[in-house]
Amino acid sequence: MHLHSPFDILQKKPEGSFRWFEAATDLDSANIRIDELISLCPGDYVVFDQRTHSVILDSPSRFRHSKRVIMQENVAGTMQKIVDFHMDESRDWVADLECGHQQHVRHNPPWIHRHWVTTPQGRLEHVGRELNCLACPARICGASAAAI
Repeated sequence: MHLHSPFDILQKKPEGSFRWFEAATDLDSANIRIDELISLCPGDYVVFDQRTHSVILDSPSRFRHSKRVIMQENVAGTMQKIVDFHMDESRDWVADLECGHQQHVRHNPPWIHRHWVTTPQGRLEHVGRELNCLACPARICGASAAAI
């Protein structure tokens, strides 16, 4: 069985070209990853659909007005794998990260779209994926795409 990721996450460069970061299997994953990338390395990102050969998500219109992103623009961290999930006292889902820290993974439309966190299967599918841990030392913005 051939697994193909139909979406590419690209960062817009000031001169108008693009830097490829990584592939994504679905739009939810791409949205989450762009959110993480913006917190690590502020900038404009797009999701390119290889099937239609078009940009289907453009970060400036989606993220520029988000207070959460504006607050995180000057905050960096380190990507860490999710090892488990638990619910906090407010009944919000929290990801347990491999570094020992924790991070909320709320589904709070229209600000945060993480419908996957609302089902056991969705959470299980995200174990092993990475989130930006703001409590861990930052990596440099210019690091290779594989490191980010």
